[in-house]
Amino acid sequence: MADRALVFEGNQLGLESTYGVSVAADKKLTAMNIALSPSAEVDVYGPMGQKFDTLSILNREWATGTITGKPTFTEIVYPLSSVLTTAVITTPATGVTARDWTFTPANATADTPKSFTIEVGQAGAGLADKATGLRVTELTLAFSRTGGVDMTGSAIARAITTGQTLTAAPTTIALVPVAPGMVSVYVDDTAAALGTTKLLRDFSAEFSIGDRYNPVWPLNAALTSFDALIETKPTATLKLTLGNDTVGQAFLTTMRSGAKKYVRIEAIGSIIELALSYTLRIDMCAIVADGPSAGDVDGLSTLDWSFRLAYDATIGSAFTCMVRNALTAL
Repeated sequence: MADRALVFEGNQLGLESTYGVSVAADKKLTAMNIALSPSAEVDVYGPMGQKFDTLSILNREWATGTITGKPTFTEIVYPLSSVLTTAVITTPATGVTARDWTFTPANATADTPKSFTIEVGQAGAGLADKATGLRVTELTLAFSRTGGVDMTGSAIARAITTGQTLTAAPTTIALVPVAPGMVSVYVDDTAAALGTTKLLRDFSAEFSIGDRYNPVWPLNAALTSFDALIETKPTATLKLTLGNDTVGQAFLTTMRSGAKKYVRIEAIGSIIELALSYTLRIDMCAIVADGPSAGDVDGLSTLDWSFRLAYDATIGSAFTCMVRNALTAL
């Protein structure tokens, strides 16, 4: 087998119709990377009376992925569809080509997340790895005018198959990046007023969801990896870096009372058609999780606030995420 140069290695995804059943990975990712690695639990044993071990027994094997990249209004629907749930896709009232992808995780029932077959490697026979049943288990979106906009996360998949060949002629998704100059953050006291009061001294915002799935490992000799993924209680958080002023200090009152705040992170990009623009909007019901940490941004005194996301009946979840783009399907 020829050497694999990292400069040529890329990711391709294929949407699975049945969890874990391999499909052609016909979409090429160009704004995010999933570094796929084999993971295993190996039982090593050595008896008394000998210096060295005598047995190595494979108990479990799977694959893990480390996600890095830049959020775009287009590719972002792939990790969101996996870490959250299936989006409801609608056409805005005045739209023709624009589509709204709305993700609303359920509170007390199972979600319907998407899974993917992933191929990682380069063109050429036998120069790729493949895994089925890929799901994103953790995703963080970080927004800062000075630090930029970043996306990080983790994924899990069934055991890797090596010596594969990349699916030929994959579709490359047109990229429309989310830039920090497009982002605004709003905080209001009610869900009905959400998006009314813009923060004028918010220097960074970070939305994160993790602990989404655990693998199921039955005793079944027909299985070469885990059988399924089951939902667990997720960790959904928000972090804001605010000026140490009356607005930033007002969250002390919120912390002391246990009141809820309604937060919107919104990025509005270029126009798709008419007055419809590329949009990323995360609406959250937040409760203060800890006291603030003092900091500074370019010499300005700041307060770093941490929140947990809480269920709200008006929102219908702890948060919703809406992406407006021109994609009609994954």
